[in-house]
Amino acid sequence: MGFSPGSRPEVRFLGRLGLCDNIQDGLEPTVAQVTIENPILNAPFAAPTRHFRFDDDGITNDIVEKGRRSAYFVPIARPKKRGAQRSFETEWTGDRVQENSEINRIRERIDAWRTGGYIGVTATTRRLLEYWADPHRDKKLFLPARSCRDSCVPG
Repeated sequence: MGFSPGSRPEVRFLGRLGLCDNIQDGLEPTVAQVTIENPILNAPFAAPTRHFRFDDDGITNDIVEKGRRSAYFVPIARPKKRGAQRSFETEWTGDRVQENSEINRIRERIDAWRTGGYIGVTATTRRLLEYWADPHRDKKLFLPARSCRDSCVPG
């Protein structure tokens, strides 16, 4: 299961469930699989600009040239049989995908606030926000940390 330094692990995504594991684990998938040589499409310091497309069978190798909107998969519980533990139907179908509209709205507003020059903050706060977002800074913040910070700054 180990890798040599500089090598890239091969990653496989199991369709329908959206699961992934390393080929080195020796696990055999029970559903259709897609092998993606390099699953990292975006830098950790900027907003994602690409994502892998999903279809009714799960993830594909097709790259969509825009960031993915926030959404989640709605599992549906099967009817409970007497004494049996409930399990969830995990078929990946479009009718089970629910958009996180509130999260998407917040993301859009924060992005507009950033590109608008942090409207409504003091000059000191603006300088600090610009310093944290500086792409030439030695210890850059990952985008999720910046997004969390920006959503907490009163405007």
